[in-house]
Amino acid sequence: MILNVHLNNKPTEYGLSRCNVAQIVELTHDEFITLKSRPLDYYDFITDNKDKLQYDNSNIRQCIMFLDGDGDDGILVDPQGYDYARYSAYIPNSRQLCRLGQYPSLDEHNRDMESLVNHYVREVIDSQSEGEVTLSLSDVGDYYQSEYQGFLDHELFQNMMMERPEFDSIEENCGDLFIQNRSLYKIICENSINRKLM
Repeated sequence: MILNVHLNNKPTEYGLSRCNVAQIVELTHDEFITLKSRPLDYYDFITDNKDKLQYDNSNIRQCIMFLDGDGDDGILVDPQGYDYARYSAYIPNSRQLCRLGQYPSLDEHNRDMESLVNHYVREVIDSQSEGEVTLSLSDVGDYYQSEYQGFLDHELFQNMMMERPEFDSIEENCGDLFIQNRSLYKIICENSINRKLM
């Protein structure tokens, strides 16, 4: 995973501000790059959105999230009534953060799917026979429905399992996943032999 971040040299602390993303504005890629490289210039897209912010007496900053139209990152701006990025922060993966903020149920679903995949990764590793396992998607769906009270997206589950580094290959056939993790099996065998030799 690659993140675009500003790293501070030997920071003594991180001074954070509580921010409310009151507006989300998608910029063209060129506008975003310009804002990123010259945040103190005056911009029409800040002028057009600054008056929509409603400030109160709380300690929470009212901000505009400017998203890169061709990417995932964003720049959070509290203009304080000005036409430039008076206070700002570069936020990696802002698009996903905004999506999860708008749809909390999506975040819950993501946690459920992560938990489900972790459960079956452990099960596959524990039940392998010479680095191979057959997993019934019907059984996985029944388990998901009983544990998480919902219906399983079989394609998403399969894709998430395929993205796990523990497995060499996964093929679906007639509702079953045929999983090979020969590399892991070889490591387990080598560790077993080494323990016997000690």
